[in-house]
Amino acid sequence: MNRAPISALEACQQGVEWSEIQVSGGQVYWLQFDPNGAITSVVTPRGERLPKSMTDDDLCVRSRVHEYGGGAFCVAGDALLLVREQDQALCRLPVSKDGLGELQVLLHQSGYRYGDLVYDHCHHRLLAVEEYHPEGDLPAQVINRLVAIDPDNGQRSVLVEGADFYASPRVSSDGRKLAWLSWNHPDQPWLSTCLMEAQLDSSGNIQLIQQLADGWFGGKSESIYQPEYAEDGCLYFTSDRSGWWNLYCSTDGNLKAVTEPLALELGAAQWQLGLSRYTLIGDHLAVCSFVEEGRFGLMVIDLRNGRLRRLPQRWSALQSVVSDQEEVYAIAQYPHKGAELLKISGDLLEAPQIDVLADLNGDQLSSAAFSLPNHIQFETAGESSAYGFYYPAQNLQQGKLPALIIQLHGGPTAMANASYDPMKQYWCQRGFALLDLNYRGSTGYGRDYRHALHEQWGVTDVEDAAYAAAYCIAQGWVDPQRVFIRGGSAGGYTVLQALCRSGFDLPGFEQGFCAGASHYGISDLDRLNQLTHKFESHYLHWLIGDPDSCADRYRERSPIFSADCFAKPVIFFQGELDRVVPAEQTRGLYDKLCERDLEVQYVAFAEERHGFKRAENRVEVLQRELDFYTAR
Repeated sequence: MNRAPISALEACQQGVEWSEIQVSGGQVYWLQFDPNGAITSVVTPRGERLPKSMTDDDLCVRSRVHEYGGGAFCVAGDALLLVREQDQALCRLPVSKDGLGELQVLLHQSGYRYGDLVYDHCHHRLLAVEEYHPEGDLPAQVINRLVAIDPDNGQRSVLVEGADFYASPRVSSDGRKLAWLSWNHPDQPWLSTCLMEAQLDSSGNIQLIQQLADGWFGGKSESIYQPEYAEDGCLYFTSDRSGWWNLYCSTDGNLKAVTEPLALELGAAQWQLGLSRYTLIGDHLAVCSFVEEGRFGLMVIDLRNGRLRRLPQRWSALQSVVSDQEEVYAIAQYPHKGAELLKISGDLLEAPQIDVLADLNGDQLSSAAFSLPNHIQFETAGESSAYGFYYPAQNLQQGKLPALIIQLHGGPTAMANASYDPMKQYWCQRGFALLDLNYRGSTGYGRDYRHALHEQWGVTDVEDAAYAAAYCIAQGWVDPQRVFIRGGSAGGYTVLQALCRSGFDLPGFEQGFCAGASHYGISDLDRLNQLTHKFESHYLHWLIGDPDSCADRYRERSPIFSADCFAKPVIFFQGELDRVVPAEQTRGLYDKLCERDLEVQYVAFAEERHGFKRAENRVEVLQRELDFYTAR
């Protein structure tokens, strides 16, 4: 039966997201974000492929370490340990076969945040990344540490401090070793990280610390991701030293590759803590999610000889890969339906079996006009290639070419994937084609591609957006006079940079973009350096250059100083509580454009931060943006 196009309300209400699987005692838990109320809950399967909430409706489980959070809960025996978003308190929630106990606050101190929670069963303690924000909350004053916390009484002790950032604490199965990642300004974790290991005494106290990798290899920076101990004490991790995030191991401090070099990614940019792309089974198997040509797959590696088996299935995304040493669990996403919680069991190397424990599918996802993405590769500036996912328009008037929306992900060191997104369907079902762009600098295509934005942000990404539009026009897919551009955060910055251009020297796209939407986009790079949070406070050193020696470059690439170059309509969306891109930036550019009598709109949400969580606000964004586009 045919259905009407998805409404803005339906698109936003369907935006439920799953993350962070934890397995303990045969029970599976994970996080579920529901935009209807903007609450993140801990859930577990209840039968009929439906999740059951383990937390109260008014309890939001979310860490704010690095502002982006991650690792907000773990299982410790007969209790869930979790971070309460409203005050960043560490809490304990008893769990038994008879039900849930009363939520208990373990640790709450003003200015302290916790994330990357890991239960150390050998020493009965919680390991966590601690982030302290003193009064005034200036980035240079924020302190990050690794700490241990007693899960019974909340007593806290510092394990390691001194580096700018910490992540991924892991304890060996015998309790004798502790591994973690650390890095310092101006690096980001996807550029250069140190792999550290400490010897522990019987009480879990650190006795000796060894640096296994210093963040550099062969004269190039090295990004290390997700250390994990096997049962035999070998330490595994992914590294991009080959040009791709591949799997390596450390035995007695000797590092070696597990497989022959693979031109695919087993790691990810650590914007959030608690990420997991692979899991170990005993001391002989690794089950890994990988990205290849924009798609995700699953492989099983025999750690004894490096032999690997790739499963034939492909997904739009495959995340939170964990195990209980027998069965593997992961969250899978698809282009045409909602996420599923998978269980992979049986003979994992020879004949793995995949079952679905829970899903986000339902009749609300069906539509008579559903747009499926095609992964495209096209030539861009400098004889390079760029990539994206093209969604054809639906419900078109006969004989009429559709308008095109170029969509830009945030980061910018991040990745667009082909997962089902009701908001993309919202545009396609209203006659827009959409290209979700993975411009040079995106993850998922190897280190060289990821590093292509080095000191080129605001240039290379804009080129790729323009070449993407020209490619779609040359294919005869879209109307060259109606090409829009939209993006959030770093993507919003690229939108503004693109709209500073009156046109491009590209056949069929000389006129440039006809209008754009900037969602909490950056407009003043130097001001961002001064005001943004600690995690990204030196990111621009790599993306743009040293702010002292490259001051002119910062000004040239800041849209607020190019306000006189804007000639196309623009609509701004901004959260007033945003700490990543402060609202004053967006208002400053908006005011300047208003002074020039340009067609410009500003939509602010008093209770939103960086990214809009509430369904009612998401609805308003879609409706206002649609009205803005259809007026062209």
